[in-house]
Amino acid sequence: MTVVAVPQLFRVSAAVQLCLLVGFAFVNTRSQAQAMGPVPSVSPEAVERALAMILLSTDELRMKTGRLDDDPWRLPIVTRTFAAPVSLATEAQELCDALWSAERWSELVVHGARVLDMTGYRAGAVPPVSFNLKSAALPAHLQQALPPRCREAVETLLMYLHWAVPADMNVDLSASERRELADLLPRLLDRDTDNPAAADVAALLSDPALDRTTELLFKTNLQPYFDRARVLCRQLEHLPALAPLIAEPTGPAQVVRWCSPAGEVWIGTTGPDVFDCTAAPLLIFDPGGDDAYRLAGSASGTISLIVDLSGNDVYEGKAPFALAGACDGISMLLDFGGDDRYRADYDGLGAACLGVGLLYDAAGNDTYEGKSLVMGAALAGAGLLLDVAGNDRYLAQVYSQGFGGVAGFGALVDHTGMDLYQTGTEFGDTVGRTPPGYISMSQGCGFGIRQYASGGVGVLADRAGNDIYYGGYFCQGTSYWYALGILGDRGGDDVYVSVRYSQGAGIHLSNAVLWDQSGDDRYQTWGVGMGCGHDLAVGLFYDGGGNDSYTSEWLTLGGGNTNGIGIFYDAGGDDAYQIKNTLQSHDSSRLGRLLPAAAAAGLGFFSIWAAAGTCTAIRAATTRLANGDWRGIDE
Repeated sequence: MTVVAVPQLFRVSAAVQLCLLVGFAFVNTRSQAQAMGPVPSVSPEAVERALAMILLSTDELRMKTGRLDDDPWRLPIVTRTFAAPVSLATEAQELCDALWSAERWSELVVHGARVLDMTGYRAGAVPPVSFNLKSAALPAHLQQALPPRCREAVETLLMYLHWAVPADMNVDLSASERRELADLLPRLLDRDTDNPAAADVAALLSDPALDRTTELLFKTNLQPYFDRARVLCRQLEHLPALAPLIAEPTGPAQVVRWCSPAGEVWIGTTGPDVFDCTAAPLLIFDPGGDDAYRLAGSASGTISLIVDLSGNDVYEGKAPFALAGACDGISMLLDFGGDDRYRADYDGLGAACLGVGLLYDAAGNDTYEGKSLVMGAALAGAGLLLDVAGNDRYLAQVYSQGFGGVAGFGALVDHTGMDLYQTGTEFGDTVGRTPPGYISMSQGCGFGIRQYASGGVGVLADRAGNDIYYGGYFCQGTSYWYALGILGDRGGDDVYVSVRYSQGAGIHLSNAVLWDQSGDDRYQTWGVGMGCGHDLAVGLFYDGGGNDSYTSEWLTLGGGNTNGIGIFYDAGGDDAYQIKNTLQSHDSSRLGRLLPAAAAAGLGFFSIWAAAGTCTAIRAATTRLANGDWRGIDE
């Protein structure tokens, strides 16, 4: 038996309450519905019949994107999903599958470049590379101190790094403009107070530096960063000397330090080492042992690489951009084994402000801790975190765990393990919204600057495991101002807990999706989520099957509000719905026209796909249920 709740989905401007329950015919078996195959397409006939009830056609099921048409950072994927809201599930699945199937971290850089609409990334061509062997040669005394295999690996790494260190990576901005922009970009997040930009847009818009920030941002050419990062990644992936060192570590008798012309170089031992760096290193190479890293922040325009082959390590960033955080440059950390602990309060753990930041962890039960712009987060560039295996803990506050700000692609990709994702426990929402809570802006969040610049793409993609997602305001597939946020989870019995603007919530001219392919999942949020489009926005929620439970209070389960489109799909299973408040829309005083030919407050779809094609009815109702405990209709 499938238990279906029938929420009120939107109001028309005349305050007539209208609810659509759309049952899409789905002829596959339940086991097929839960398979790891493609997302089933929406039945065109069912959509046409549902829209006809409110005098709309399928051609009108779209969002207009008329504002800020001259914005150079309006991304094609945002425009596409506005034009075809029902394609959001497919777009989310394709992007998440591409991230999971990336066998090399260079492919993540390529996907970021494609999402940000870089040229030259369609055919997979690699820019020509020429290396200067002399510039990377170690001094004679260091060559004697290193075992042969270790020396070969270090010299090859230095050769790649010396090639990547540019005199001028962003030719469209002067060096002083690049430094200025790298300093200004973090101010867009206003994260040094208890009132982040997401909570108080008026405070952000009154910042006199905002005009200058967007002026420089619109002149920026990001492609050189991606070109160099991609080549550097590909060379590292094919480094022959690394494989035998991982299997059989060898290193010097004591830590070696050298100040090369391009930056500091550290080579560790196979025992426990301490790397206490007062400046951002060009290279740290450690063949093994339980090590401690205490790293200073990167200066603008630098390249930095850390390679650790094994051991239970502790990484600490002592300043912004200290730990896999790019500031007008490229910063990468590659850890190949061990139960590791990473901490960077700001701008790290796979983060970028003007450039490419990458953190790769191959194995182990790891803990990641930070505050803002961490764990796959970016403004003007790409911030990438890839964890291949282990039961991991991701603890952040705001703008993290798959966050894409203006001109940014942020992705946190986790392949296996029972993981915990937690955000939003420090920065309170001071606007006075109900209920009280904390700002997250994380876990698959795209964020733009209202009236100034379109946002980017933020993705949290977890492939397998029984995971827990915890957040506050704006999380778990959310977006704001011409942006796209995606949370994709392919398998496992997962728990999602949030407060508001979450779980597939597009807010203020943006698109968002929560896509969970399979498992017996639990979803809990207060409101404005579970597939909610609010204010010329599109929100989509897709659950591919399993015995799930849904608990919410207000404007959820496919709620379209204030000219928004909300879509909710559940592809099968014995599900339970508890809606504590039957009011599913704002007051009608500010409601306007949804689409050119339709006067409506919003459009909501609530869909249940039964196991054997039995759920084929399309229902419309103009009444509201009398109590808050919605038991629904048996199909």
